[in-house]
Amino acid sequence: MTIAQDVLSQEAPSLVELFKIDMSAIPAISTLVYYLTPSSSTAITWGGNSYQPWAINIDGVGFATEGSPVRPTLSIGNLDVSKLIGTAAFAYGDIVGAKVTYVRTFSTYLNTSLSLPPLKYVIRKKTAHTQQVIVFELGSPLDKELAYLPARQVLKRDFPGISTNKSAFR
Repeated sequence: MTIAQDVLSQEAPSLVELFKIDMSAIPAISTLVYYLTPSSSTAITWGGNSYQPWAINIDGVGFATEGSPVRPTLSIGNLDVSKLIGTAAFAYGDIVGAKVTYVRTFSTYLNTSLSLPPLKYVIRKKTAHTQQVIVFELGSPLDKELAYLPARQVLKRDFPGISTNKSAFR
């Protein structure tokens, strides 16, 4: 069976959620990367990385075709003794700009690197911080103010497939 067949199966294996929080965009802590999973009480190895059990949840994942882009929220437990995420958030500007990769796979694929397409986000802002949980608003890496795609002017010499047929605009 393939992962696509498992998704459509009525008896799919248990879903495993994996989160990678990469802080390389934050200069002061550029080597800090967390690998977390809410799907197990023990560490899970997948794709060559060990994902630690953690209270972590993502809500609002989806796609918008009109209007403003979807902005999911990421809730991370702040109950550990050393308050790793909370300390980083206080010390480094709420870790705004950290990259979050959300991977979903099935338990049968843990010994491989197969997964559903990973969803990639950037931490936009911290919306709540208590002793129990820290909540972040996420955004797409492409969701930037005054950013356009492509980021340069489209010219016929660079993109020969474009038409310069002016009659099409009349």
